[in-house]
Amino acid sequence: MDGPAFLLGRTDWLDLYTQLAAATWTSQAGNGLARAGAFTGGLAGIGAVRQAASQRAKAAGLSPGTTEFLSQLTNTALSAPLYAGLAPAMLGATHLAGAATRSIQNAVD
Repeated sequence: MDGPAFLLGRTDWLDLYTQLAAATWTSQAGNGLARAGAFTGGLAGIGAVRQAASQRAKAAGLSPGTTEFLSQLTNTALSAPLYAGLAPAMLGATHLAGAATRSIQNAVD
């Protein structure tokens, strides 16, 4: 199922629709910035490991083609878990952020 069929095929569709209707631009922008930050941090780490792998390959006297191959292989091997783990991590972060918000609001009330 996709789109409205997925939403209306669920038993909690009204709650989901209400949450979607209540979403503000600021909450969505914050969510987007959190995702971008986690993703950027992951890519920066991968870049550092790629650079280290390339330097080691050059120091070992490997050809430029082999060095580039190892760099790309490192990128692929480390990027796959980043992309695969991004959605679950963001769902968890969203849940924790919601729990923290409710906790703060309850403390103020």
